[in-house]
Amino acid sequence: MAYARLAYDPWEIPPEERRATLVGREALLQQLLSAVREQEGHRTIQHYLLLGPRGIGKTTVLLTLRDRVREDPHLSKRWFCVQLREEEYFIRTLRDLLDLTLQALASDENLPEASDLAQRVHDEHDGERSRAIAVDGLRTISKMHDKRILLLIDNFDQVFPRTPTGRRKTRSAQNEYRAFRKLLSGESSIMVIGASVCLFEEIAAYDQAFFNFFCPVDIPNLTDDEICELLRKRAEADANPGFVQNFEEVKDKVRAITYITGGNPRLVLMLYDVLRQREMLPVVQALRETVGSLTPMLKHVLDDMPRQQSKTLDALVRLGGAASPSNISRLARLPLNVVTAQLGRLRDARFVSVEGQGKGKPATYRVSDPMFRTWYQMRYLRPAGRRIELFVEFLRVWFSVEDRRRFLEERWQQFQTCVDGGPHARLAEVSLGIEYFAASLEDQHERRAQFERLADGVFEAGRSQQAARLLAEFATPAAMSEASYEATGYRMLGDRLIDKGDLARAIETYSAALERDPQNVEARICLGLSLGRSGDHSRAKEELDKVISNPALRNGTLSSALLNRAVAEWALGDREGAIADYTAVVELPGAAPGQVATALVGRGLAKQALGNDHGAVFDYTAAVELPEASAKHVALALASRAHAKRVLRDTQGAIGDYTGVAELPGATLEQIAQALLARGVALAQLGRRTDAIRDFERCTELKTDADSVYRAFALQMKAYLTDGGLQEATECISRLHKIEPESAPLEERLEARVRAIISAGREHSLDSASTVLEAAMHHDPDAIREHLAFLQPAIELARTGSEQVIAALPDQERELAKQIAAVLVRKAGQDGTLDPNSEKQP
Repeated sequence: MAYARLAYDPWEIPPEERRATLVGREALLQQLLSAVREQEGHRTIQHYLLLGPRGIGKTTVLLTLRDRVREDPHLSKRWFCVQLREEEYFIRTLRDLLDLTLQALASDENLPEASDLAQRVHDEHDGERSRAIAVDGLRTISKMHDKRILLLIDNFDQVFPRTPTGRRKTRSAQNEYRAFRKLLSGESSIMVIGASVCLFEEIAAYDQAFFNFFCPVDIPNLTDDEICELLRKRAEADANPGFVQNFEEVKDKVRAITYITGGNPRLVLMLYDVLRQREMLPVVQALRETVGSLTPMLKHVLDDMPRQQSKTLDALVRLGGAASPSNISRLARLPLNVVTAQLGRLRDARFVSVEGQGKGKPATYRVSDPMFRTWYQMRYLRPAGRRIELFVEFLRVWFSVEDRRRFLEERWQQFQTCVDGGPHARLAEVSLGIEYFAASLEDQHERRAQFERLADGVFEAGRSQQAARLLAEFATPAAMSEASYEATGYRMLGDRLIDKGDLARAIETYSAALERDPQNVEARICLGLSLGRSGDHSRAKEELDKVISNPALRNGTLSSALLNRAVAEWALGDREGAIADYTAVVELPGAAPGQVATALVGRGLAKQALGNDHGAVFDYTAAVELPEASAKHVALALASRAHAKRVLRDTQGAIGDYTGVAELPGATLEQIAQALLARGVALAQLGRRTDAIRDFERCTELKTDADSVYRAFALQMKAYLTDGGLQEATECISRLHKIEPESAPLEERLEARVRAIISAGREHSLDSASTVLEAAMHHDPDAIREHLAFLQPAIELARTGSEQVIAALPDQERELAKQIAAVLVRKAGQDGTLDPNSEKQP
C-alpha cells in the first residue's frame, strides 16, 4: 500500500515536482496571493474558502500557496505560513487547533517561544484558560516578529468532529465554531484560507457561525487543454519519453478522459498510471484506499441529508452519474416536482451541476464530484462494488478492441506462467488486469466467456471466492447483500463444475453457497441433486426436505424440488414416496408443462416398478397429450410408453411409438437415435431384419454419441451374421472407422471391433471371425490395427486348442487371447434370432 499512499498524496511530492507538474491553477494562485497582500494594511481580515470536489487539487493549491508565500521576499517578511494536514485527528476543539498552530510555528518557522507556549497550552487543564494562553501567545508572536499568521486548513468542514452517529454537529462543536469566528473577528493577526468539498452547514445556513464570513472561491475542473498539459508534464517528470513522443497521436482521446473524470486531476493521473504501467492492481489499490478513507466523511454527508434528497442522489448515481429529472423520478419512484426541488438543493450544495438547461431543452444533472460517484458505486452498487467502473470506461475509450484483446492474450500468457510455477504473488495482479480488460469488451458473449475462463482459472488456483464473485456479475440483477451476492456466485460455480462432471467439488461449492446464504433455494436444490448423483441419496433427500418445507416457496421452485426428491426416493427404494411427489407436481397449480410431463413419466416408471404397467401407460399417454408440452418431453413420454408396451407384449404398439419419436419435429438427435435403435430391436423380434438393419444404419449415421453408434453397429453385425450375410458383415466393419465419432477413446473403438469379431465366431463360424478380422485389419487406421493383431492367434487357439500359436504374444495379450478363445469355443445356438437381452436395451 506504500505505492497507493505516495503516488497521489500531495504532501509526499517534492515541491519542485509539484511546481513542475502544476497545471490550470496559476490564475487561482495569483488571486490568493493578491488577497494575502491586500490584508497587510487592513485591521479587519477577509478569510477565504476554497471549494471543489475531492481530488480537484485543493491540498496542492494550499501547499503551493504556502511555498509561494515562503519564497516571495516581501510576503515571507510579513507572514508566517502554517498548513495543517488533511486529517488532523488531534483536533477536537479550538484549543487543539491553536495548540497545533503553535507547534507548527515552532517546527516550520523555527520559533522556540512558540514551542514553550504550546507546552503551556498543553499543561493547562482548564480549557478556557488554555485557549486564552494560546490566543495571547499567537498575538504576542505576531507583534514580536511583525508578522501575521496565514493559517491554511484543509477539510475545513471536518475541523471539529460530529456526533458518533454523524447526524449533526454536537452542541459543543457548534460552540467551537462560534468561538473560532469570534476569535477571527477580533484578531487581525490571523488569516484563514480553508478548503472544503462543499458549503457545509456552518457556512451555508444563515443561523450558523460562519454564515457569510468566508469568501468562497471555486476551484474549476481541468479543461481538455489543461488535461493534455498535465499528462505531458507528468510524463516528463516520470522520464517517460515514449508517452511524450506519441502524445500527439492520442490528444483526440483526451476529451474522453475529461468526460470520464470530470476534469478531476487526481483521477486523470490515475488513468495516466494505467497507461504508463499497463497494470491495474497498484492503481486500483490506490483509488480504493483514497475512496475508502472518505467513507466516514461521505457517510456523514448522506446521513445528514433528508431522505428524499439522498434517494434522489442515489438514483442519479445509479443512472451513471448523469440523468434528466424525469429519469431520476422514475428510478427513485418520487414525484417529478419533488425530484426537481431536491436537485435544486443538491445543486446549491454543489453535489450536482446542471447542463443544457433553458430554451426548451431538458436539463441534465450530473454528479459534480467524480470521487463521490466512484465511492458511492463501490460502496452501494453491485457489481460495481468489486470493480471500479471508471477504469473500465477508460479502457473502453482509450484502447481499440484489437488492443484490448491483445492485452488480454498477453495477460493470459502471464496468468498461465503464474499457475505453472511462476511468481504466484503476481497472480492477483494479472487476474485483475484480465478482469478489467475483459469487462471493457463491448460484446456481451465475449465478455462473459472471458469472465468464465478467468473464474475457472482462479478457482483452480485456489481462489474460490474470487471465482464466485466473477460469476455472480452475470446473475439476474437484484439488490443483494454481500452474503447473497457471493452465494449466487458459488451456486453458479457449482453449476460449472457439474457441467464438467466434477461432482465432489460441486457439492463443496454448493455447500459454500449455503454457508453464506442458507435461504438460497437454488443452491440447496442443486446440492440435493448433486448429492443424489453422487449416490448419497439420504443426504439429498434431507436437503430437498428443507426446500419443500418452506411455505414461501414459489411453485416453479417447489416443483423442481419435488422432482429431485422423487429421484432420491426412487434410489432409496421408496417407490410410493416417489409417486406421491410426482403426483404433487402433476397437481401443482401453475407448474410448467415440462415439469408436469417429467412428473408423469417419472410416475409411470414408478408404477411399472410396482407392477402397474397399465397405469404407467396411462401416465405416459397423459404426458404425450399434455398441451404445451415441448417436443423433447413428448418424445420422452412416447419412448417410455413404447418400453411399457413391449413389456405388455404389444410390439406393434411399441414400434408405432418409436416411429412417433423418430418422426417428431423438435425431438433431439439423441432421442431419435435411441428410438431408431429400440425400433430396430423390436423389428428384429418380429423377424423384419431388413427393416431392423435399416434402423441400425440410420442410427449410426446420426453419430450422436459413441455409445449409440457402437450399439447400433453391434446389432447390425449380429443381424447380418444371423441371416448368413457374411459379406454384408465384413462391409459393415470395413466402414466402421468412417462412422464412429472422432472423439471416441481408443479403448471403446477396440472393444467394438473385438465384440463384432467374437459375435462372428459365435453366430457363424471361426472362419467368419477370421474374415471379419481381416476386413478390419485391411481398412482400419494403423493405431487400431496394431492392437487387433493378437486376435488372429486367439482364433487359431480356439480352432486348434494349442497354446503354441499364442506363445509369441506379450503376457497381457496372451491372457486376452486365452479369454477370447474360451468364449469362441462356447458357440451360441444357430436359431437365427436376435437375443433381445444380448445388448443393452435402449
